Amino acid sequence: MKKYLFFLVTCFFAVNSLQAQLGFKAGLNFSDVSVDTETNLDIDGKTGFHLGVFLDIGLADVLALRPGVIYNTKGFKVGGVDNSFKYFDIPLNVALRLGNGPGKFVLEGGPYFGLFIDGDADGNSLEGGEDIETTELGYNGGIGFENDHIGLGINYKQALTDIDPMSGPGSFSAKNNIISVFLIFKI
Repeated sequence: MKKYLFFLVTCFFAVNSLQAQLGFKAGLNFSDVSVDTETNLDIDGKTGFHLGVFLDIGLADVLALRPGVIYNTKGFKVGGVDNSFKYFDIPLNVALRLGNGPGKFVLEGGPYFGLFIDGDADGNSLEGGEDIETTELGYNGGIGFENDHIGLGINYKQALTDIDPMSGPGSFSAKNNIISVFLIFKI
């Protein structure tokens, strides 16, 4: 027990010494997939949500690291089938703050790692590893406007990995994409 307490206290002081702020993020997702197939598919997007936490670690007045953990709902509709997915995404973003005064424009982006939680296709449960890849790699970038405690923005996220764990004839090659509109609160 003493080791865990020591670890938590050390983490607290490390984050505090880095001039880090804890932030909360929530908003709407507009998701679909990029399909790499010669078949003419009629794909419709889905609306979902995201929420999570991040650290805003100031490196300089204009530069910060922003790692986080975000719960995301993703999905698409194709051929009358409604596909819904839930992920924990872990972005490792770099943020550039532009402007003078209390409010600043923020450009941020970087890679992210996604972990599939669960999903369904028209009410039928999807199993990670069998029906859908359990991990996802991708990149994201966005722009926002924020002050020391509140902000809003828009972000684009594109997966680089295929959601279908199978390859070969009959496989469906698709990659998640999301446009997110969000609010942030920093303490």
